[in-house]
Amino acid sequence: RTRVCFPADWLTLPLQRPDPVLADLLATQVDRLLERLPAAADIVQQTRRALAQRLRQQTASLDTVASDLCLSPRTLHRRLEAVGVNFRALWEDTRRHLAEEYLRDQRLSLSDVATLLGFSEQSAFTRAFRRWHGIGPKAWRSRQG
Repeated sequence: RTRVCFPADWLTLPLQRPDPVLADLLATQVDRLLERLPAAADIVQQTRRALAQRLRQQTASLDTVASDLCLSPRTLHRRLEAVGVNFRALWEDTRRHLAEEYLRDQRLSLSDVATLLGFSEQSAFTRAFRRWHGIGPKAWRSRQG
């Protein structure tokens, strides 16, 4: 038998290094969540997917998302505009939706959620979440049961 023993309180410590297995699991979860969103137009879904990927990398911008979609930023802007969608609003809505889904997963700390959404620090995430919902993420999570 092989066994590893460590104090139980280590289970409450945050991860200090990126976990590629967790990243893959979360990427799969993001894809499933995005598939459940109402399909407005193909370009909107493609942009949401690219945004979700870029948020985790903290590189979500019109330029980087357009590049991921093999479009110029101006073309992406025009295509979104043609279906009545603003890039900044889509970016914000994608971030809000993912925040809600991540907060439902009790295994993720608020700091983990902030990082996954591309916030520089947890306090910035908390301010944004309060703007979206009128309450902090911790209170929102506890209300969700």
